[in-house]
Amino acid sequence: IYALQGTIDSFGQGFFVFRVGGVFYKIFAGERMMSKILMSEAKNGKEIFGKKEEVKIFCSPYIRDESVPELYGFLDEVSLRFFELLIGVSGVGRKTALRVLDGGTVSEISAAIAEGKADLFSRVPGIGKKTAERIILELREKMHLTDSREITDRMEADAEVLEALTGLGFPRERVRKILQDMGSEPRKFEERLKKVLQLVNA
Repeated sequence: IYALQGTIDSFGQGFFVFRVGGVFYKIFAGERMMSKILMSEAKNGKEIFGKKEEVKIFCSPYIRDESVPELYGFLDEVSLRFFELLIGVSGVGRKTALRVLDGGTVSEISAAIAEGKADLFSRVPGIGKKTAERIILELREKMHLTDSREITDRMEADAEVLEALTGLGFPRERVRKILQDMGSEPRKFEERLKKVLQLVNA
């Protein structure tokens, strides 16, 4: 199974149920992807013209011995390929790889690896410094980004903004969501902090 097209039926802890025709698949996914699906449904409405909107989910199947097969899902091929790179690293399992992908976009995590910035995704729960350093050691030569320094500079600025504002009592997830939606501009810490303050109080 490389990809499935169907509708989201329901959500569970760390997975969603995907309906394709009369078959219901349990698909494991990271929190970042689950949030995107939930936001998309909230924005578009669960029902479109009386029928749920179909989406395409890229899948990485996992069959271990005689246990029940598992499916890990992604909204795009780039995330799927990056996931498969991650699980090729010694000691990195599928659930750990999903948590790595929760640490940012594929471009951001790739840039952190290229620049050797283990701390930029080792903040994700379940991803310790040793795991992050092992990922960098094994994947760094495979990362070819021309703007990796710019991306990691912005990631570091975002980390500082997040810590500064949560220290002042602002909700962490609210600040994180605003930073994600802002994109790459502005780039400097002071400018991003000022813009987030404007949006968080709006």
